[in-house]
Amino acid sequence: MNWLKSFKPQKLTALRELDMKIFESAALSAQPITEDLKKKLGEDSEEFELKFMPVLFEFLYFYLHLANRSAFTQLGGEKSQKLSHEMIRISIELTIEAQMGHWPENLREGIKKDSFHNYNVAESNYAMCKDILLKPEDDTKTIDKIATGQKSKSMIGQLIDNISEIITGKVNTDILFQLQVWEAVVKILEKNKKDIDVLIPKAFAELK
Repeated sequence: MNWLKSFKPQKLTALRELDMKIFESAALSAQPITEDLKKKLGEDSEEFELKFMPVLFEFLYFYLHLANRSAFTQLGGEKSQKLSHEMIRISIELTIEAQMGHWPENLREGIKKDSFHNYNVAESNYAMCKDILLKPEDDTKTIDKIATGQKSKSMIGQLIDNISEIITGKVNTDILFQLQVWEAVVKILEKNKKDIDVLIPKAFAELK
């Protein structure tokens, strides 16, 4: 994972490590989706370039939201808000530098501004979900999403539909795609969630 090593400072702070772990979670979760896009669209195609970064950012917003929930549980409202501000800023900047470090500065700044806006939209939608994952029969029906614009009641359900919207321009109706995202996210949560939870109070302590 060379893009992680290239951003690792000699002395790794807990806040920096937390953001790298969130970035890693997003990048690894997005990898199966982006590999499929490469095969379908061609790695050097303009269409792939237009879809790759939005897909990666959707996963980033999802993991930032989960980290925010953990911070609220561990730290309370005021402290978690303070940590969240720094966590979001660094995570978005890290993602942009890792993937677009060679782009002109004015373009990177434009992407950064759009990313903060898109994060705020995603955060408000995820915040309305009580569950990270629901059985299909307990979640919003696909026909209702299409007919009325209702969102999934689960966080992973919203993530799936957001990514599907980026790739296909519509609500997801592909069971295999749904399972692909489920599997990728569950695998990364098992690998990284505990580390993220442990790093949150350590990262906040650095802000004092």
